Amino acid sequence: MDHSEVLTDDEARFTQRAICHLRKLPWAMPLVGEVQRRGGLTYANKPMLFEARVAYALAHAGVSDVEYEYSAGVGSSKVDFRLLSSPAWLVEVVSIGRSDAVEAASFQTGNYFGTILSSPRASDTMEERKQSEEGEALLVVQKIGEKLHDGSGPTKFPVPARG
Repeated sequence: MDHSEVLTDDEARFTQRAICHLRKLPWAMPLVGEVQRRGGLTYANKPMLFEARVAYALAHAGVSDVEYEYSAGVGSSKVDFRLLSSPAWLVEVVSIGRSDAVEAASFQTGNYFGTILSSPRASDTMEERKQSEEGEALLVVQKIGEKLHDGSGPTKFPVPARG
């Protein structure tokens, strides 16, 4: 296990403070409950802990009119937050874990861990090309795109309407 696969003490302390603050906000209670239901402050729960830190950032910024897990009208999907401003904002948090390409590009020598990502060369296989910073950037774009459209239509966000 390398350093990216742990929940650091600093992350845990900050997230615990965030959750304590969120417990005071009625709109955040479903999120706090979900964090607890999924195991609380654990590495396996990092995506939910990220949502909690985003919710805390919203609260810290003075955003108070928030709905958590809002059904935006696209099938049965929900977006993470709806900010009840004018106009309303729909917010989806994207947490991207270690990719297969990063796993393949990682190594361990004794107590030392590392990852080598390099720009692809013409002679590289497709798998080797994924083991690059460019490949990781494309993966992020792909993951964000999947939140918007699946090739046949919107997945989470409705088509914008006038007004």
